[in-house]
Amino acid sequence: MNIFLYDDYRHLIKDKIKEFPRKGHGQIQKISQALNVSQSQVSQILKGIRKLSDAQAFILSKYFSFGDLETEYFLILVQMANTQHSEVKTVLKKNLKRISELSNREPTLDRNMTTLGDVDQLLFYSNRNFMAVWLLTSIQGFNTAEKISEHLRISTVLVKEILHFLTDIGLCEKKNDFYSMRIKRTLVTRGSPMLSRHHMNWRLQGIEVLQSAPHESLFYTSPMTLSVQDSLTVKQILLKSISAIEPIVGPSKAEKTFCLNIDWFEF
Repeated sequence: MNIFLYDDYRHLIKDKIKEFPRKGHGQIQKISQALNVSQSQVSQILKGIRKLSDAQAFILSKYFSFGDLETEYFLILVQMANTQHSEVKTVLKKNLKRISELSNREPTLDRNMTTLGDVDQLLFYSNRNFMAVWLLTSIQGFNTAEKISEHLRISTVLVKEILHFLTDIGLCEKKNDFYSMRIKRTLVTRGSPMLSRHHMNWRLQGIEVLQSAPHESLFYTSPMTLSVQDSLTVKQILLKSISAIEPIVGPSKAEKTFCLNIDWFEF
């Protein structure tokens, strides 16, 4: 979801809750615990009966793993809802527009990605096997624990445990003994403590693949010196490339699994 399109924080929260596995079932209780208020108070906030304080808004931004710009935008939405002063509202609206424009300077990844809860993230991003198993369930012929186990060369028992977890958090679904991907994309946000672990997992995988260096793979390493301005230009080129790649990934037919670091290899 693109939070920069919202002008009402209550609608934003409701839609954000729906992004969680099982359509957000149980999230009101978790939010009430995070805010240290009753579930009824959370419901009253969402209905507009009660106001969300600035402090509560900040806690929620952390709960939803918002980035810096998203947090700032969310806090201003709450401030706008809480003030009756027209001139203050005008200033706040200008700030919302400014932040929204800033958010468009860097390409934002797929807005339909699902962000896992904190506890689920700890397990899902702890080891690359979780994501590898999940991705394989989208490919025809890899819908059983046995086939996935054979491809990844890990035990069937471990694959079954991972599939049970993926099904439980809503990323996969099971029919009889066959598994399929239910949600196509996940997002680990910049503020998450698991972000570095996620990057590390797949760079280690790249190192393993590098040992055999298949012709189809691409490994690019180029230490260099640049001016500050040229370094920013290179960053923009890379960001534009990511923006061009993302629309391809979503609708592309699942046939093989790949990883982009920027190292490009099949696994």
